[in-house]
Amino acid sequence: MRPKPGDSDLYLSRTSTWLLLFPFLGLYLLFVLLPSLGLVIKAFTTNNSLDLDILQPATLFHEHYTLYNYLRLLNNPYYQRVIANTLLIALSTVLITMAIGTPVAYLLSRRDFKRSGTLQWFITLPTYLPSVVAAYSLVIFFGPYGVLNTVIGLVFKSRMVLVFSIPAVVAGTVYITLPVYIRNVVSAFKGIPSELVEASYSLGGTEFYTLTRVLLPLAFPGILAAVILNFSFAVGLIEVALIVGGGSENVPYLPVEIMLKATSFGYDIPFASAMATVVFAISLLGQLCSMLLLRRKIA
Repeated sequence: MRPKPGDSDLYLSRTSTWLLLFPFLGLYLLFVLLPSLGLVIKAFTTNNSLDLDILQPATLFHEHYTLYNYLRLLNNPYYQRVIANTLLIALSTVLITMAIGTPVAYLLSRRDFKRSGTLQWFITLPTYLPSVVAAYSLVIFFGPYGVLNTVIGLVFKSRMVLVFSIPAVVAGTVYITLPVYIRNVVSAFKGIPSELVEASYSLGGTEFYTLTRVLLPLAFPGILAAVILNFSFAVGLIEVALIVGGGSENVPYLPVEIMLKATSFGYDIPFASAMATVVFAISLLGQLCSMLLLRRKIA
């Protein structure tokens, strides 16, 4: 029986809910929404200060607004290359992660796989490492005298310098994002009712047929949501671009350019805000699509 609108228990329940949410909502407003909105507004101005204009109405209404920062970002050949590199790294990461992670996630989701716990712990190990530590370990791996070059030298009697390059940044980004992707896709596979799998087998379907015709279509919304989240995550991994990629001199990358424009002696806050808004928009769009897909899956 549904409680009536005037029921005191319902009133207390709603009051308790808002009381519990109030600290989070207050902190979220102060530390996320206001700075994000201030960042977007700053990108349309020429005010090269660190002041949050949204908290200063007098300045906000008398500010000179312009599209110059975005036109500079989109029309400059160097920054076109920066955006292209950023998207290339993120897209390459997603494709490699999906190709490697989907079969592994399927294996881990199988109830008859006895080593799933050990393998899952091993795969998710990079998740528990700080990104800086993971990035430095990859520099050692890809370096001139690292593990990879040692093996190549023994086999081919030559060395390859992969560090400080786009392939190295892609590899580093895959290394960090792969465990997150696998974890999400394992959940997508495990959410499929076992009765459907058993029905496919009982009707003569092979394991490959069941995987491609039953499991993957049903898990597709969860897989796509994981892909979108990984893309949004890959766009902002500044530690990998700085350490494994060697910074803007070797691999121009949008988050690195934001850091340089916001912290260097000749800082340009409006231009850094425009670049940050682009990254923010990509991440927000990815999260929105992921949420809609997951909601559709649950429905």
